[in-house]
Amino acid sequence: MVRYEFKATIDPNDLTIRQLDDGRRHAQVYFALAAYDNDGKLLNDIYGPVIIDMNDQVYADALAHGVRLTQTSISRRASCTCA
Repeated sequence: MVRYEFKATIDPNDLTIRQLDDGRRHAQVYFALAAYDNDGKLLNDIYGPVIIDMNDQVYADALAHGVRLTQTSISRRASCTCA
């Protein structure tokens, strides 16, 4: 088994961010990650919504540096291309 980690940074200006009654900020994005072998055969895929809840400190960091996301994929094959 091989673990692949995909990291992305999203500009918060590209998100619709709602402020909740308790002061936290909430956003949602859809994330898709696919791993293929060298012959183009799909080995693994992950997709679905990613819920982003931010307190004031995390929101300030997101404004300064972007919203940071990490997605992990597991593959049975050591050689693959992620798309």
